[in-house]
Amino acid sequence: MDLGRIAFELGADEQQIREAVYDLVNKRLFTGYVNWRSGNCTRDRLPTYPEPAEGCPDPSVNSFSA
Repeated sequence: MDLGRIAFELGADEQQIREAVYDLVNKRLFTGYVNWRSGNCTRDRLPTYPEPAEGCPDPSVNSFSA
């Protein structure tokens, strides 16, 4: 899904979309990943990467699981 399109459809800015995604994750209503840099999200699972402290390859990508 294109986050820019979602923002346009909702009349929201990037920060509001980010907060909404995290809200859905906290409510366990969204599982998947978001690449904030490219502006895409998907419900598919992202390959497993080390934790950011161990050198995550792209810190702009967040993986969420319920």
